[in-house]
Amino acid sequence: AGASGSGGRGLSGRPVEGSCPSNTVQVVRSVGSWSLGGFTEDSIQRAWIREISNAQHSIYIEQQYFITNFDEPPVVEVAEPTFQQQQQKAFFNEPPPGNPLQPAPQQHERSADESYVNVCVPQNVSVGQEFHVLLPDGRTIAVPVMPGSLPGSEIIVKVPPQSTPEPPQPQQQQQPVRLNERGLPSEAAVTPGMQPAGQTYSGAPPGTAGAGDKGMRRRSYGLLGTVASGLGAAAKATATAVGSVAATLGGKESGFTSGVENRVGYALLERLRKAIANNEKFRVLIVLPMHPNGRFLDSLECRAVMQQQFDCIGRGERSLLGRLAKEFPDVELEKFVVFTALRAHGEMPCGPVSEQVYVHSKLLIVDDRVVIMGSANMNDRSMCGDRDSEIACVIRGSGKEDDLVHTEMAGRAWKSARFAHTLRVRLWREHLGMIPLDDRGSRKKYADQFLEPCHRPGTDDYGRPEDMWWDYDLTDPAADDVWEDVVLATARDNTAKLEAAFDGKAWDEVATINEARKALGLSRNSVHIKGEPGTVEFKKDVEWVRSTVRARGGVRGRLVLFPHQFLHAQVLEPGVLTQMLIGQKLFQ
Repeated sequence: AGASGSGGRGLSGRPVEGSCPSNTVQVVRSVGSWSLGGFTEDSIQRAWIREISNAQHSIYIEQQYFITNFDEPPVVEVAEPTFQQQQQKAFFNEPPPGNPLQPAPQQHERSADESYVNVCVPQNVSVGQEFHVLLPDGRTIAVPVMPGSLPGSEIIVKVPPQSTPEPPQPQQQQQPVRLNERGLPSEAAVTPGMQPAGQTYSGAPPGTAGAGDKGMRRRSYGLLGTVASGLGAAAKATATAVGSVAATLGGKESGFTSGVENRVGYALLERLRKAIANNEKFRVLIVLPMHPNGRFLDSLECRAVMQQQFDCIGRGERSLLGRLAKEFPDVELEKFVVFTALRAHGEMPCGPVSEQVYVHSKLLIVDDRVVIMGSANMNDRSMCGDRDSEIACVIRGSGKEDDLVHTEMAGRAWKSARFAHTLRVRLWREHLGMIPLDDRGSRKKYADQFLEPCHRPGTDDYGRPEDMWWDYDLTDPAADDVWEDVVLATARDNTAKLEAAFDGKAWDEVATINEARKALGLSRNSVHIKGEPGTVEFKKDVEWVRSTVRARGGVRGRLVLFPHQFLHAQVLEPGVLTQMLIGQKLFQ
């Protein structure tokens, strides 16, 4: 990993060997009341949000999915609670952070007499519940927790104006009200349009059939309400589905991704905004599968997941890259964040073949100090706690001297946690095709077994030219040379060579599924192999593919750029009828 006490980077970037007995490990989980009973816990999501928000220089993510929410915190319309509500609920009396009356963000239009406060959602409330906020003017308001607002997250609350007392109305002479035997106004006393002065009734007046037959009326209204609710939900699903497809056909981002609730994406967006605005040396490397597992050009589920991910990553102004590009039009975003994938290649008797390396990891490494690894994908199913049950570990160094690696971060002396730093360096070296490092050489011997003839220039046997492995110091993930000259340069070069050798055109230029079926050389022979095995034409085609892969130093490792503009003219989401029946939540 690093050099010794001097704090400089090592010459070879070798990870430090050995166990890390002084790490601290916290187990977090996603679990719902349906499986555990009593409550829903989303501590995995909160751990991801906390570590991303606190990152100083580097975020490394390996994920199977990238489906998350980037919406701004909601502006909540609130009202002052009744006296009964104040007695029944505990108060959240902490003053709002910062300036108590901050103006709303620019995206929210407001008039001159409106005011807002920023408050944090308490840990003990969930969506659909309320908490109370004590305002600087002494008033207390009830704030509902809206979907997408997590415990500990910040929301913007629109403060209701102080009510002005109404001028007193002239007294009207009230008629005496006759009461029945229960002390309530009798039916004769309340006739349509003739309610007693100063009293208001909703529905049937007390003492009439509406009050006497409360149970039966409830059951009747419950059945009608269920039917009405079902019809309303169907109408809403139809409108959402139709609008979503229309938006996609119109060249806009799909509405199919609406409703995603987990807030990991917003934490990442906010941290990148801060880094770009302050011109920080801050890097985010995200590794995803090239496509969902399965027959991605035929499967409805795979297409739906691709649509969700494209909408979240870079398709449209509501995506992560779309929002950043709109806010920072003159900034080269790849200096801060890049989405990548892993693509392997080799040879079989039928000829050169290519396939993705399917990323099934759920890994976060922050600043080479903290690791979160476990079973939770970046989607609502794993992160929100009310669906799939997941478990993960938050692993951080203890800070003891024998657990530290003295290296650099963003060009300055840095103390990394041994486990986090070693794990990140090893993964990067593997993805970039660098020589495996260990004292006994066993990892290198193991890796040598997977080298194919197309990796080896000028030979058709299984001899191994030692100069094919390469090396570079990766101890500082935020350094300009590591990020731009190694990570980005290798991913771009590998992408260009593999697409030229195996595909008919670049993936981001493939617009439709029919075009993809003809152009892609993934999960099959290179599209440039035309001859039958054993023929002269076949041998020429194979040699052309080999020479393309080996050109200008050859493909190094498996890291390639993620094709987030792939199938940009294709409607990938399910049809209107399917969305009406199952909805988009199944794919989130």
